[in-house]
Amino acid sequence: MPVSTEHRARVEELVADYRRSRERAAELRAELATLEETVSSERATVSVTVGSGGALRDLWLSDRAYQQHRPAELAELIVRLSGTAAERVARRADEVVAETLPPGSDPAALRGHLPEIPAAPVERRSTRPGGDEDAEEPEEHHQRSWLRD
Repeated sequence: MPVSTEHRARVEELVADYRRSRERAAELRAELATLEETVSSERATVSVTVGSGGALRDLWLSDRAYQQHRPAELAELIVRLSGTAAERVARRADEVVAETLPPGSDPAALRGHLPEIPAAPVERRSTRPGGDEDAEEPEEHHQRSWLRD
């Protein structure tokens, strides 16, 4: 049974559309892979850079960071800045993806974005070398500077 010219043209058009879609998808993946956001602390003691997908790409700590922040504060600051940078890069990724979607589409829905549910507080444990991880540190330890005099 001979294939009509019209049918052949339609198949070729579909194949061409498919190839263009694959090329655009590859370009989109490459563009998303280059996205990153850097956020710095108010005192410019900490700077974090987060890439697409929320991956931490760079962490910079000034010498002053160790003097101005206790370890737990510094850890909390790094986590908070990383979260802010991740939110910003996610919004930028949504903008990039939105350009390729039909009008009215929600790019956040494509990546499964759900409203954030506040996390329960995490119990911190001591990680002192050779120490009991469940043991609480004496109160006076928390009041001392962890820097050498």
